[in-house]
Amino acid sequence: MPQSQNNVVVLVAQHFRFPHETGGLRPFRIANALTECGFTVHVLAGTGKYAARKSTVRCGGSLSFTVERLWTPYSQEMGEVRRIFSFLWFALASTLRVIKLRPSMVYASSTPLLVGIPAAVSKTLLKSRMIFEVRDLKSTFRLQLSHTGGGEKKAC
Repeated sequence: MPQSQNNVVVLVAQHFRFPHETGGLRPFRIANALTECGFTVHVLAGTGKYAARKSTVRCGGSLSFTVERLWTPYSQEMGEVRRIFSFLWFALASTLRVIKLRPSMVYASSTPLLVGIPAAVSKTLLKSRMIFEVRDLKSTFRLQLSHTGGGEKKAC
């Protein structure tokens, strides 16, 4: 029996990792928690070093969510201009995919901040709910504090 669109959440996270991989696991944990709450979860992630593919991830028992890797090459070795292009490409590709999926909610988990674009477009065009989670601004926050006088201050 197909799920109703009211139960579908698209999680947009360009740098999505599984527990056996190196990197942050917050988007994986969010997808898992939303699945446990009864939502049908569709993750849109960048390819990075992976091949573009779509797969269903079993989280134990009957819980599962779909991970779709959109072709967006990314590497820390890229120059700044190529990385910005990669972020913009992912924002465009994920926005088009979100429009096609027509979810009831989009959960955009940064970095980069451009993952908020598909959520905002979905909210505007499809009247979907959106959550925009901003992460990893600690170094930016420190830089902003250093410009307020007194040199660099500890943010935490």
